[in-house]
Amino acid sequence: MLKKNAGLTLKILGGFGIILVLTLGLGCFIALKCMGVLASSRAVASFYTPQSEVFSELQNSFLRAMAHYRLFIATVDPDEEKLAKSNITEAEKWLEKGYSLASRQSQLDTDDLTSTLKRVSMALKDYKNAAAKAAAANKKMVGARSDLKKAGDLFVDLCNEILRCLSDSLKELTAKTGNEELTKLIAHMEIIKKVLVQANRLQTLTLLSQIERNPELLSEASKNFQEIRNLLNEALTAPPDAKVAAMLNKVKSVTDTYRKVMEVLQQSWMEAQTSENEQIKIGEDILKLSKSNALYGLKMARDHVSAAVNELRKLQLLSIVGTGVALLIGVILAILLGNSISRPVKRGVQEITEASSEVSSAAGQVSELSQSLAQVASEQAANLEEISASLEELSSMTKQNANSASQANSLIEEV
Repeated sequence: MLKKNAGLTLKILGGFGIILVLTLGLGCFIALKCMGVLASSRAVASFYTPQSEVFSELQNSFLRAMAHYRLFIATVDPDEEKLAKSNITEAEKWLEKGYSLASRQSQLDTDDLTSTLKRVSMALKDYKNAAAKAAAANKKMVGARSDLKKAGDLFVDLCNEILRCLSDSLKELTAKTGNEELTKLIAHMEIIKKVLVQANRLQTLTLLSQIERNPELLSEASKNFQEIRNLLNEALTAPPDAKVAAMLNKVKSVTDTYRKVMEVLQQSWMEAQTSENEQIKIGEDILKLSKSNALYGLKMARDHVSAAVNELRKLQLLSIVGTGVALLIGVILAILLGNSISRPVKRGVQEITEASSEVSSAAGQVSELSQSLAQVASEQAANLEEISASLEELSSMTKQNANSASQANSLIEEV
């Protein structure tokens, strides 16, 4: 009986244990998946979104710096240079934030980010060096422009002074009758006029080169120097007087100065253009890196969000299916446990019914024997031995009834 009770208890505990294990397993699996979704969401919130912000702001700062540097080169405005340097400093601050972000997110795969930040840092350093070279060359070029303008103005002034001097001499000779000297003055005036034409062409090409930002025009303009020099040498072969000769020598000296200043301008311009082209190339590389990493951060954020949404959908479906499976297993176990409990109960009821029938039969037999004994006692006293035997039989029946009653009680207790 104890074995039966123990077996029934084990079945009940086993059924509930299976349900509990399935429920705990499903709950742990869902919890782990939720932790993964949470980690993905944290990665989006704390890494990929800030990464996009860092490179977007870095890109914006650098674009502003490039714009101000170009304005500085075009206008030579010191405020534009200050604004350009200020935006470069701002870009460096965003770069430091990128390094800080990479160091904070060491649990993620940030090797690509760190490598990109190093490349951007090196490119930014090269850009600053190129910008410094371009600024120095630009300042040198501006100085050359100023010197060129001064030399050009002096050149034109001297030529005009020569023309005035020749004009005065012409007026004096006109009052006289010396036609040969008049012819010489007219020839010198023609030479100076040609010199002025060449000088005007030289200044025009120089100005046009500045407007079109084409240093090749300076090379073309420099060809006029030899023509001007030849004209001045021709004028110096037979100057009208010492005053004109001295002025022609001054013009020749100014022409040489003008040529040297133009060479400085052309050289500094080529250096500035080379540095500017280098700036543009480095700037484009920085912008490309910034843009690609900003887009990469956004892509990773979208991918993580999409993966999180898919995981949540899977968890939702898994929860529904898991609940259904657990419910089905519970119903099956309940049916099995019900059958395990009902079989012993039915068996016990059947045994009790059979024992009750035996007790009723024994009681009837006892009643009949009692009546028989009463009749026999009054009629046949001599049959005591038979009565004694009947009493023994009755005693045996009573013991049997007692055993049956004890068995019935045991069955009732088992139920």
